[in-house]
Amino acid sequence: MLISHPSEEGFPEKPLFEHLQNVSHICRETIASQKLNLMQMNKMDLGKLSFLIGLFHDFGKATSWFQNYIRGHEKSSHFTNHSLFSAIVGYYAVLQEMKNEKWAYIAYMIIKRHHGNLESFEQCGDKLNLAPVKEQLKNIQKTCFDVLSEFYHRNGIELQFLSHIDWNDFKHRIDDSDEFVMELSEQNDDDSFETFFLINYLFSLLIDSDKQDAARLDNSYFCGNLAEEPSDVMAYVAFCRKNEPKKFAENIPINRYRNQFLNEIHNNPMITPKNHFYSITAPTGIGKTFGCLAFANTLKRQLPLTSGRIIYCLPYTSIIDQNYEEFEKIILFN
Repeated sequence: MLISHPSEEGFPEKPLFEHLQNVSHICRETIASQKLNLMQMNKMDLGKLSFLIGLFHDFGKATSWFQNYIRGHEKSSHFTNHSLFSAIVGYYAVLQEMKNEKWAYIAYMIIKRHHGNLESFEQCGDKLNLAPVKEQLKNIQKTCFDVLSEFYHRNGIELQFLSHIDWNDFKHRIDDSDEFVMELSEQNDDDSFETFFLINYLFSLLIDSDKQDAARLDNSYFCGNLAEEPSDVMAYVAFCRKNEPKKFAENIPINRYRNQFLNEIHNNPMITPKNHFYSITAPTGIGKTFGCLAFANTLKRQLPLTSGRIIYCLPYTSIIDQNYEEFEKIILFN
């Protein structure tokens, strides 16, 4: 059996085909659940692209070198690295299925970088070391091509294109990526922004679903959480004022400023789903932790009952514990 991840922490080995199937379906189903109004492609095509990226992102793990490595029988080498090989196969798969050079190249870059970070899309074919990749392809064709072909056939993909890869042609295509990047920069602003966000969206979908499945995470715990009523920060503040009147007394100057700041956010008529970008600027100590939650909850209440997630990003790890404690108090109170 081909595996993608070893047994660990009480979990059995993860079958490669199960992993590829899970990741590709999560990517496509996530897109299907979103409200998207795109200029460059429809939602169905975007879902298909994300499905193909997920289905091929770990294709290179099928080599006997990687299978021996993941089971602890072989050391890491050029032949156990799978990202570049998977990216090239993914490139030709997208080219075959979608007949679009742009999205094939984007798929290539996303798969190639899925164990790291997205970097410049400008590439040079002369710098690519394709010697190990050629051997990886020969290895797969010799050892497991039939089972791979059967798996991909069940998913509507034929792998005959693997026998027709022209490596010199591929290097030329990568060299031509300069022209592709130039075309992106020459797009109008709307197309440029959309391309930028689509690339990052597809990349985030892949790494999120990949890590979730690899870690065997069961996210059923979160099912239905979007339907929960947002935690009421104003009710919590009123509770604090009642139980600690000296600490929250309004005759203290800083408390007056904090109350004014929080009330301006809570009662602000400009907070609406029609607006997409907001900025809250306030001095240290004014209560931005409460203010941010009040803003998010005000916006969340205006969204459909089961849509809209609040994603909180912190600039410094040093304040994670402090903010977590404040949010925990509000959530437990409600």
